[in-house]
Amino acid sequence: MRMHHPDADTSLIRRAHHEAAIRHAGQTRRSGDPFLTHCIAVAAIVADIGMPPPVICAALLHDIDDSPCPPGRVTERFGKEIAELNLGRPHRQTQRHSTQRTPLPHSKAADAPADA
Repeated sequence: MRMHHPDADTSLIRRAHHEAAIRHAGQTRRSGDPFLTHCIAVAAIVADIGMPPPVICAALLHDIDDSPCPPGRVTERFGKEIAELNLGRPHRQTQRHSTQRTPLPHSKAADAPADA
């Protein structure tokens, strides 16, 4: 990030990292790695391509909706811009508040046409 934004205040990014670490504590990927490693990897990608600090924060926080995070917390702690960056992304349907992040079973009824 410093290469693209040398004068940027990194305190917001540090706070986003801390929040993501708290919200993903105990969550693991199928590989067994801590889930937070995914959030950090996404943040590193957007930082490497020159995105500004709010986008990096949104990348760190992009999956806390699948954690025991109170509604409105991202807006309250990080502002409307970062919250809206996260709201604009497609959401996967996953088990909420789980230590294992595995997809919920897909219902064939959800795929059936409304007039069927």
